[in-house]
Order: sequence, then structure tokens, then C-alpha cells
Amino acid sequence: MKKKTITVFLAALVAMNTMAGCASTTPKEKEEKTEISKEEKSETDAETVKVTSVFGEDEVELEYPEVPERVVSMAGFATEMLLALGLEDHIVGYAWQDNEVLPQYQEAFEKLEPLCPPAMDPGEEKVLAAEPDLVLSWASWSDEEYFNYKNLAKNGINAYGFHSERWSGGHLEDVYTDFLNIGKIFRVEDKAEALVNEMKSNIEETAKKVEDKEKVSVFVCDASSNEESCMTVGGGLPQELLEKAGGENVVTDVEANWERGYSWEKIIAADPEWIVIDYYASADEADAVLNLLKSDPQLNQMQAVLKDQIVLVGLTDISCSERIDETVALLASEFHGVE
Repeated sequence: MKKKTITVFLAALVAMNTMAGCASTTPKEKEEKTEISKEEKSETDAETVKVTSVFGEDEVELEYPEVPERVVSMAGFATEMLLALGLEDHIVGYAWQDNEVLPQYQEAFEKLEPLCPPAMDPGEEKVLAAEPDLVLSWASWSDEEYFNYKNLAKNGINAYGFHSERWSGGHLEDVYTDFLNIGKIFRVEDKAEALVNEMKSNIEETAKKVEDKEKVSVFVCDASSNEESCMTVGGGLPQELLEKAGGENVVTDVEANWERGYSWEKIIAADPEWIVIDYYASADEADAVLNLLKSDPQLNQMQAVLKDQIVLVGLTDISCSERIDETVALLASEFHGVE
């Protein structure tokens, strides 16, 4: 992965007077002005936050001189993360809301402005019309997308792409990094650290409960799968959540976190003990895949289908969100009966 250093905003304010009439300034006045200038620059440098962000194959260091005041979130998990950190007043628009937010954030969420109907792309015009100073998005989007950091920078807009949501290589530790980075950007580090510590503690507590259990084989089936092929998990964060819950992914020949067009024949041959179906806007989206699994004469002979060992989770549940500890607990309970 390429690593770059990008300076998006220049926050230093320099007071200069080069007019000829300034020759009368005394040495003491010059010295005082110099000291004030150094002090102001020091304060500005202290306020500027630098964190590493991920976009496609680029890993970049971006600068955030001030707390963002107008944020557009282009991912449901990112919107919920801001709500979890008490930053709802900073959100001026959102899109791609995959699942309903957690109940404790529903009231705050209802006050937010959607940029477009659910599951639709708002488009560059609407995003720019919201006049954001920061856009949050999935890291997996390509350079061609209008909300890639390079394109946003041309309009004077900063960006953040989440480490844990890159197309390949995202990990559980990256979730913690993303939470801490957002905490730094908005200067709410204490809240971010508290959430991270809680998630870590809960996940490790669940992992200890299943560490002596025999791992069960699991197939993750995206709700977009169809008769021709399936979309499934090949690694990354979703796979690590399975492993923490005492599961083992049956897909072992894919490098990307998610793989479209994966062969049903391979899944049938693997004969998973459990199937986890992830859906988007609502659990109803899983109905088509459930019907396919139960009606197809080959798929319905897999042990997971025969025993009805199928678990439904929202995409946000297995993405960069504070829900992941609850997801691990749910899966561990289903796989191994632990509470």
C-alpha cells in the first residue's frame, strides 16, 4: 500500500507589514511582535491534528487544523459513530444508511438531514451543496469517486476514509484506530477511548468463553447473493469477528474482505455448519437469499440449512461500529450457546 503525506489545509495565519513607512518600528516592538508570532504559530500547530486515513490503495496522512463543523457522512456506520461520540450537531447530511441506528441514537438521528432516499447515491452536486468541511466515507471507494479525498481537496473539503473498511486487509484493531482517529479529529479523545476500551473488554470477555470450544465452520452470505453466485467474506474485519466468536470461515481462497461472484459449488462442497446472512436496510432483504437456500435442491442439503443454523446480522453490525462487541456475543451465543 502506498503511503503519502498530504497537506489539505494550511492553517497558519501570518501577519506581515512590508510597507516602507514601517521603518520607525523600534527593536523592542519588533522583538515583541516576533514573540507573539511564535506563540500564535505554536498554538496553531498544537491545534492541528494529523492522522492516517485510507482511500482505495492509498494510505495518507491528513491534517485537520480545526474541529470540523459541517460533516457529510457517506456510510451508515460512520453516521452512527458520530452519534455515539455525541457529534450530531456537526452533521449536515448523510447517505448510504445501511441499517437503522441503535435505539439510543434514534432521537438524534431523526433530526439529521438525509441527502437522498435510502440506498441511493446523493451525487456530487448535493454533497457540495451541503457545504461540508469534512466527508466521511468507506475506504474501499476508488479514485474515480467524487468523494475521494483527492477530488474533495479540489473543493477545499477534508476527508477521512476508515482503515477497517478497506476492500482488503481491514482488521479489528483498525476499528479501534478509526474510533480514536475520529476522537482526535473532533477533540473528543476521552469519549473515543472509553468506547474503544468497552468494546475491547467485551470482545475479549466473549472470546475467553469460547476459547476451549471446537470452532464451527461458517459461511457469510451477503443479501445481494443470487442464484448464479454469492457474495461472501474472504477476510478482514467480518472474518475476525467470526473467529472471536469461535467460528471459522469456510472461504479460504479469497484475499479481499468481500468477494462478489463466488461459486455456490465451493460453498456446497465446504458444507458449513452455520450461515450468517448480512443485510442492508432491513432484515426483509434476507428473505430472497433464505428462500434460495431452502428451495435449491443442492443448497438445502447443507447442514446449516438442514439444521436451520442461520443467523441474520445488519451490515453495520459487522462494520466499523460500536456494535461489534454485541455482534461477537450474538454469534458466540448462536455458535456455542454461551451467554
